[in-house]
Amino acid sequence: MTHAFSEILERRQRRKVMLGRALYMLRRSSRWLVGLVVSSAFVLLIAGFAEARGSVDSRFDWPGTWLPRLVGGDRPISAISGALLVVYCGAWLTIIGIGLLRLVLRMGYGPLAIARSVLDEAVRNKTVVVLLGLLLLLLAAWPYSSSAAPLDVRQPLRYQIQSFLSFSSMALALLLGAVTILFSAYSVSQDINVRRTGDVFVKPISRWVYLLGKWLGVVSMMAVILAAQIIVIYGVSRFWLGTNIPMDGNDAAAVNQHVLIARGEALPMPPVPFTETARQKLEALIRDRPDFVAQRGPEDTFYNLVYQERNEFMSIPFGTTKKYLFVGLQQAKRNAEELERRIAANRDQLAAQLSDHVGTRVDPSQISLPFITPYAGVLGIDVQPGLLQWRFQVKGVNTYGSAWGAFDVRVNGRALPAPVRYTIERVQVRDLPASYVNDDGTLILEIANVYSDSQDRTRTIQFDSDTWVQIYHVQGDFAPNLVRGGLVHLVRLAFLAMLGVAAGSLWSYPVAATFSLCVWMLAAGGQWLQDTLTVQVADTDVAPVDIAFNDTLLPILRFFASFLSRYSEIGVASHLVDGRYISYAAVGGHTFWIGVVWMGVALSLGGWLFSRRELARVQV
Repeated sequence: MTHAFSEILERRQRRKVMLGRALYMLRRSSRWLVGLVVSSAFVLLIAGFAEARGSVDSRFDWPGTWLPRLVGGDRPISAISGALLVVYCGAWLTIIGIGLLRLVLRMGYGPLAIARSVLDEAVRNKTVVVLLGLLLLLLAAWPYSSSAAPLDVRQPLRYQIQSFLSFSSMALALLLGAVTILFSAYSVSQDINVRRTGDVFVKPISRWVYLLGKWLGVVSMMAVILAAQIIVIYGVSRFWLGTNIPMDGNDAAAVNQHVLIARGEALPMPPVPFTETARQKLEALIRDRPDFVAQRGPEDTFYNLVYQERNEFMSIPFGTTKKYLFVGLQQAKRNAEELERRIAANRDQLAAQLSDHVGTRVDPSQISLPFITPYAGVLGIDVQPGLLQWRFQVKGVNTYGSAWGAFDVRVNGRALPAPVRYTIERVQVRDLPASYVNDDGTLILEIANVYSDSQDRTRTIQFDSDTWVQIYHVQGDFAPNLVRGGLVHLVRLAFLAMLGVAAGSLWSYPVAATFSLCVWMLAAGGQWLQDTLTVQVADTDVAPVDIAFNDTLLPILRFFASFLSRYSEIGVASHLVDGRYISYAAVGGHTFWIGVVWMGVALSLGGWLFSRRELARVQV
């Protein structure tokens, strides 16, 4: 009897404890629930009236009416609705993410406990909140400015999406980088300044663990914020701007084939590397013309020779033929084979559709990827994954405004049905079936310069060395490519957080912040500095320079520029704008150099100096 009574009391006590915990969690979350309900009602109310302006039979549109238009419909959502959704989704994704992160870090100890205190400090820090709010407003305002414009002055849809991707990527790098440096340096230096570290180091926590905890707190917070912004960027690109009305069919095709895609890129491979040929010519010049090399400097002479070799490789004199080898097109070959299998499975149906369209009978045996590519729109088949996009630009003085020419092309031994026409100083794009690619992923373009141009001139075809001769192919989707770009941003933010933490542990906040910002600016401009130091000019424009500068100082500057350029070697904005594939290998290499080597140097040097720093002195 006594035992049964004690069990009843114990069960009641457990229920009371569980009820108390539930009421406590409800009180803690009530303000967030109220904020969520109020903000949701505000967004739906304003968006409902904004959407009703686009219809003639309603004064207010309920969410079930206009939200489905985010994935397509007779008209896009209004600019006001899109801007409100950006701010709403971005803010609540960040709030929920940081809340969940705080719950996870609460269960840890050591560096995780210190990381939790960093998050609490960030929530209280109004500067961080203001800068993140500014970032959301900027992301909402940029597409709003283009979507709210009248249709007759609106830019093509591909330009709207490209400008947003460029701006959003640069805004993420700038604002999140600044927040990471300033907050990490402030958090550590302020702890030391107000003697909070005394309370920390009284416990069995080493200074290395303290620095790692601070770094972990900043990086985890930046990871949550970055993830929320990546989701917002994807939503704007795909569901807001992506559902706007394109100007024409070419604009719609450009969005799907050149922007919201991940295209692999292949460049022609020279028979002998340019550097090897240039090195041989440099050795000959040193032997035959030592004064010339001494005047210009061996490094400048070498880079000029590489530039000349590249230009010669990209030129085809009249009456000659040149072959260009492209490698690494295995994925394009696989895409084409998969598409060919789908086409073969529906060969009879496609032949019937095509016969109705052209007015003559098309034999099913004729149906293949190269044959149906011109009629892909009529047949309703997306052939883009099975195509190669050959991109080139012919240089020249187009004094007549529309000078053009043509050349014959053979693709892996197969002649194209007609000569390829080009316009001087204009970028050309030509589609080629990826089924032409060899099984080993190689492709040989054989270009014959045998026609005079529209002005009856027999000219050398000089391909632009910047535009090059490029082969693009579908390598993946836009969303994974955007995520890989976000990983590149996260690796850089991790390094900046370690740099700020290490600097804050050694100096006062103004000095630490200034030092970290200077290192960041040098690293961000490393690629530009390297390109500037290796830029090539014509021989006739070069004046004699100091030999000591060329032989000593310039190589040192180029070495540091090459080292710093690793930070910005992956242009996330340019890759996303052009729809170019960011490879896992590139992300892995970037992670190794920036996230392991650079960050390891910052941690080792900063931690070693911090472990020997006297934080407090007792005076009697």
